Amino acid sequence: MTSSQIMGQAAGWTLLNFIWQGILIAMALSVALRFLRSHSSGARYLASCAALVLLFAAPILTFSYLVSDADSFNAKERLQTAAAATNERAGAGAALNDPRQSQLLFQSDSLLNQENASTLRRIESQLDRVAPYLMLAWLAGVAFLFIRFISGWRETRTLKREVGPPLAGWQMILDSLARQVRVSRPVRLCESALVEVPTVIGWLRPLILFPAKALVGLEPQAVRALLAHELAHILRYDYLVNMLQALVEILLFYHPAVWWVSRQVRVEREHACDDMALSLCNEDAVVYARALLSVEEMRAGASSGALALGADGGSLVARVRRIVSPKPSRTSPLAATVSIVLFIAVGAVNLLLLKGTQAKTVSDSSTTNLVKAQTGKSYQAMSKDEQSAFIAEKARDIARRMSQTEYQFTPAFESEIQKSVDYYVGRIGNNLGDQPGKGDARFIFERGQVHAPTLIRIFKARNISPLIGLYIPLIESEYLNLEKPNSMGALGMFQFLPQTGERYGLTKQDLTDVEKSADAAARYIADSLGLFHSDHMKEALALLSYNRGRGKVTDDLRLVTDDENKRCSICALTAARDRLDKDFQSENVHYVPLFFAAAIIGENPQAFGLNLQPLSSYER
Repeated sequence: MTSSQIMGQAAGWTLLNFIWQGILIAMALSVALRFLRSHSSGARYLASCAALVLLFAAPILTFSYLVSDADSFNAKERLQTAAAATNERAGAGAALNDPRQSQLLFQSDSLLNQENASTLRRIESQLDRVAPYLMLAWLAGVAFLFIRFISGWRETRTLKREVGPPLAGWQMILDSLARQVRVSRPVRLCESALVEVPTVIGWLRPLILFPAKALVGLEPQAVRALLAHELAHILRYDYLVNMLQALVEILLFYHPAVWWVSRQVRVEREHACDDMALSLCNEDAVVYARALLSVEEMRAGASSGALALGADGGSLVARVRRIVSPKPSRTSPLAATVSIVLFIAVGAVNLLLLKGTQAKTVSDSSTTNLVKAQTGKSYQAMSKDEQSAFIAEKARDIARRMSQTEYQFTPAFESEIQKSVDYYVGRIGNNLGDQPGKGDARFIFERGQVHAPTLIRIFKARNISPLIGLYIPLIESEYLNLEKPNSMGALGMFQFLPQTGERYGLTKQDLTDVEKSADAAARYIADSLGLFHSDHMKEALALLSYNRGRGKVTDDLRLVTDDENKRCSICALTAARDRLDKDFQSENVHYVPLFFAAAIIGENPQAFGLNLQPLSSYER
């Protein structure tokens, strides 16, 4: 079969399979609601939403399974066809080796088996022919409902545009209620002649529309309770859930179970908002019930849009009875048992439908476990000894990736790296915002994601390790393209001094051009690598020279003995800090440890609680 035929048949069979899947999910919800009838309305609402999600997920999983299964079958059929052709050329006796011929011979041994298989094949064949037409009918229904959805959306937009003046007095009461429940978004309250019942529109910037006659005909306590009810919808993001609910109803319109489950979602949503309104206002239940009755009287002729969230959901009589005289019921142990069994059955169905993608899931799971085994616990949760071992291992890994050689750091130098790591870790989540030099370090690495592709590309083009290009600007400027010169006159993300930039062809304006300054920095590092080419730690010396200057680093190396310098030149300079000038002691000595600390965190962000990918992985 062609790819389009496979998709058409898979879609048709998905629609057919969803008939029994929807029934099973609805049965599970029915029993669950019976089990939860003495629990809070919020719990029943969550159960109803869970059933709606299962209804949405079931056809997606079924379709994925059928498509993958059809692809596997087609591949197997092609192999069998090729084998059959080979056997046919080999001779007539080889026909017994053809799987299809063997199947026919086996079926001829039993007429009953042959008739049963034939009947099943006829049914399957008929369904195969019908499946594409079912898909076309489904598409027609979806198109019709989608057009109606768009019409309702446009009507809702009209409601939002044609609002009356803000209700200043009631707005203050609404703001007070909003503060009580900690609604952070601003909520507007306006009068509208186009609605007959209180209505919520929007979820990012919610608007409550109140009919004018409701303000005149209701007691102030009742209006306050109704406002609390609408505020409960906003607090619970019910408008957004209602939109997602409408999407499910459009896509799965043909199954009565979808409409029944959706109805339960609306009923329990209103019950939950009723409970919250009563709790928030501390009003008499009878007053609130009278308000609901008044709203029901106003409902006749209401014309709110399909996406407007008004006072709807559930039988009014049931809601009033529930508010005025609640009667909690006992939980049935049998109902609980059946509910659990049915939900397990639904879960088992979904697991079976995942069979087609099981291999990939196992592979992904194995990879995740491997990563966990490699990274272990977070850095912050490690003991001091574990942290030291972690830093030593990761520092060697960064050096290996940067220079293609092994660096033998001394324990004292590794301790300097760890101090720098702890400096950045202390800034992770410090609640100081994005303040350069002291703010939350998470902002630094998030900015690094933006610039990483450019930096990697430019440094690779100059045959310089991308790690150098990624982490020099982190310790120089925290990836901020600083246009105001520092005390030394340095500018831009790479903090070039104007005279140094001029030697690399940069004008003063170019110093704040990320691409031009990055290319100049790459050329500076390349020149430094050439100068220190005989040192097996030339990359570390090139980094130090970026901060201290090549001439000074060359002079510094003369002050340490060959024995000190032979194994780890950067370690020797760090250990000999007291013999070097005050600039080295106060600033330059920390530069290379800071670089390695930044690279360790940036290349292992999840080990430090950062939900990011390694910066070097953002290459375009």
